[in-house]
Amino acid sequence: MAERLGLPRLHSLSVDAEVAVGSDGSVKVEAMVRARVVRTCVVTLEDFEESVVLPFTASPGELADDTVAADVPVGTGTPETPDAEGLQLGELAIQHLSLGLDPYPRHPDAPSPGHADWLEGDTESEFVAKLAGLTGTGRGA
Repeated sequence: MAERLGLPRLHSLSVDAEVAVGSDGSVKVEAMVRARVVRTCVVTLEDFEESVVLPFTASPGELADDTVAADVPVGTGTPETPDAEGLQLGELAIQHLSLGLDPYPRHPDAPSPGHADWLEGDTESEFVAKLAGLTGTGRGA
C-alpha cells in the first residue's frame, strides 16, 4: 500500500464509516480516514512521520451514468456503480487518502518557502555559483 501511495512507509491506516442506502438504491458514505505515514520532505529529502485525519463524504454512484467526467482521462471509462453489497470501503478510503496527502510534503523543520541561505551574507551556495558561471548571471556578473 505504501508503494501505491508513493510513501516510504505506511505505519497505520484505519477508516470509520457509515454507509446509508436510499430508497432509490443510492449509496452514501460518510467516513473518517486516519493514517500514520512517513513522508519525504521535498526540501531536505529527509523522511518524517505525519498523522493524517481526513473526513469525507462520497456517493459512489454519482458518475455511473453514460457520461464521463471532464477530469477522467479518455479510455479509462467511468467507475462502476457499486451497490451497498459491492462497495469497497478500503479502496474508497485509500483513494481519499491519496487525494488528501500534500503532494509537496515539507518537514516541520524545513526552511520556509522562498528562504535562501545564500542571500544572507556574502557566500553563495556551490550550486548557485556554478549556475551563475554557466549562465553569466549572479552577483558580480
